[in-house]
Amino acid sequence: MHIQNNGENFQPCPEHIGPAVCVDVTPLEMMQTRYGPKEKFRFVFEIGQMKDDGSPWCVWSAPFTPSYHEGATLRPFIRKWIGRELSMDEIRNFDTEEMLGRTAHITVIHEYSDGKVYANIVLIQPDGAAQPLKPSGKFVRMKDRSPKGLNELSPNGDPCPEPTGGPEPSSFTRRSYDE
Repeated sequence: MHIQNNGENFQPCPEHIGPAVCVDVTPLEMMQTRYGPKEKFRFVFEIGQMKDDGSPWCVWSAPFTPSYHEGATLRPFIRKWIGRELSMDEIRNFDTEEMLGRTAHITVIHEYSDGKVYANIVLIQPDGAAQPLKPSGKFVRMKDRSPKGLNELSPNGDPCPEPTGGPEPSSFTRRSYDE
């Protein structure tokens, strides 16, 4: 049986400074951390640039635990994204799904580790563009994909692979694309 490496043709999101729009909040997934296994999720952003095949470039955030505690990494990420601290009422009612379609101004850089390329969101800010970026409609949310999620096609027939691998990031995003 021939085994394919599904990630070998996947390219990382290009380095980018500019608008992005949140197109997914991934389902919780158990991940090993230095403190033991934890449930984590990610935000997925389209950057508005298209690949040669017409599908949008996407970048995945770092994994977050579903906690808005003062020490949680989610809190400063959201604060920087919306440009302010959430009120106590907003914290009590915070739902990550409400971030879908929300725009941001992000900086994505490439970092290299162990021969792998990682596309990292190193800065996120509120988007002040007069014409906010709209989702392309081509990205298939993780919760709507088949159980394996690989080689999933969007409604238009475009591939929407999920990047795989990579160590837990020290910055906002770190994803490996050549495993």
